[in-house]
Amino acid sequence: MKKLCAALLFSFIGISAFASDLTPKVKGATLEVKTTLKKDKIEVSTAKEAVGKLKRVQVRVDWMDECGNTMAIYVSAPQGTPYGDYWMAAANHAINIMNNNGGCLY
Repeated sequence: MKKLCAALLFSFIGISAFASDLTPKVKGATLEVKTTLKKDKIEVSTAKEAVGKLKRVQVRVDWMDECGNTMAIYVSAPQGTPYGDYWMAAANHAINIMNNNGGCLY
């Protein structure tokens, strides 16, 4: 089983972090963050929801596997959610897809 190398390097409003501990294992695949969650590289939109009138933010994260496939994953959460949580949700989604497709996104 090949190690999955995932690194998150993001900078948003002057905050930067490196998450080397985010290295889940996926059979025969390497997962990379194509966008770096910089303000100019991420699509953010807000929408008021009818129930509770909470504002939600939708973030697009582009994932690339070692097969050369790229997939845009959209994650939505309440406004104020840390961006690392969006990344983890996108990572979990991508890993589930890759586990079901023999290590590739598609």
